[in-house]
Amino acid sequence: MKSKEFLKIGLIIIGLIILVAVLNYIGVLVVLNEPLNTLVAGSPNKNCNVDSDCVVRGTSCHPCDCGDAVNKNWYPSCPFPDTSKYFCKMCESPVNDFQVKCIENRCQKVWTESYKLRQKELACMNSGGTIKTSLCCKSASDFPNSCLIGACGCAPGSSHEVKICDCPEGKCFDGSKCVSR
Repeated sequence: MKSKEFLKIGLIIIGLIILVAVLNYIGVLVVLNEPLNTLVAGSPNKNCNVDSDCVVRGTSCHPCDCGDAVNKNWYPSCPFPDTSKYFCKMCESPVNDFQVKCIENRCQKVWTESYKLRQKELACMNSGGTIKTSLCCKSASDFPNSCLIGACGCAPGSSHEVKICDCPEGKCFDGSKCVSR
């Protein structure tokens, strides 16, 4: 009698294992990843003492997660693989776009100047402007605010060449996009 009970229990356990495997394979269990990640891994650990304590790592279970600066010993907990097809945006690139630094004992992404410049170029073009060069005051950097008076009003001897956003008629560049005057 006991051997039949053990056989029943064994078959039920095997059946449950097969059911979980099938549900996992078809992606049904993926919805459990985020709650498990929060419960098991907790909030991303950003504590550090030196730059080498920090890495860029995905902090959620979504395949399009570009990651954040976290402690090298922290890992997300995503036990169920996501087999769905996604079209993810292109992530920023360490070294080219940012560096990972330990600042005030917190891991952080520090954006490079070339990345910030590319973002201003894109903002200019996406808001209808054209990128040009102009003589502006030596204190002005690339893409000065053309809505204010003065950044490009110095004498040639007190000026240098910078990139500017030449906005359509009736608009000016406010430092982040072309806006109505």
